[in-house]
Amino acid sequence: MEASRVLLTPEAEEVSTTALTIPEQANAVKIVDADTYVKASGLWQDIRALRAKVKDSFDPIIKKAHEAHRAALDQKAKVDAPLEVAEKTVKKAMNGWDEEQERIRQAEQRRLQEEARKREEEARLQAALDAEKEGAKEEAEAIINEPVYVARWWSRRPSRRLPAGRCSARSGSIRSRISCCSSRPSPPGRFPLPQSRPTMYSSASRPGASRKP
Repeated sequence: MEASRVLLTPEAEEVSTTALTIPEQANAVKIVDADTYVKASGLWQDIRALRAKVKDSFDPIIKKAHEAHRAALDQKAKVDAPLEVAEKTVKKAMNGWDEEQERIRQAEQRRLQEEARKREEEARLQAALDAEKEGAKEEAEAIINEPVYVARWWSRRPSRRLPAGRCSARSGSIRSRISCCSSRPSPPGRFPLPQSRPTMYSSASRPGASRKP
């Protein structure tokens, strides 16, 4: 990229033009005797004097450029400061919306999971009642013992010895036993997921079984 052109004063322009001729003169210097030595000494003094003029001509320009640079930085900060605050304000509002949407999403997920659990419980209840009506007591108990759902990290399995608070599949009515086994809340912070279960058949609808007349 080409460097930006600096606006020079007339003095700086004159010094710049004079300086262009000095390198060629310096390269032509050959000291072979006292006269050429004196001539080289005079050129050396001219170069030193010209460098002093360069300093006097360009330092004020550099100073003004620095002052303009600092003023530009200050102006930039003044304009950008309210924009930074505005950006943070909008971002905070966006984060609040995202958090609220996540809360709604989780609540909806819990609602859908609870509906799925209830549908599974009702289907299992009906299957157990149908089996009991047809005299398939063992099948009805097997349906009751089958878990209605599983949590993400925990699965309930039938056990011969049940902890306190667990119900027995062999006590009470079909409806009360299913309600007892499936109505316990999930552990805090865990939401139950619907569990698919194998198709259950009553004694009349089991493949290969003869239907009652």
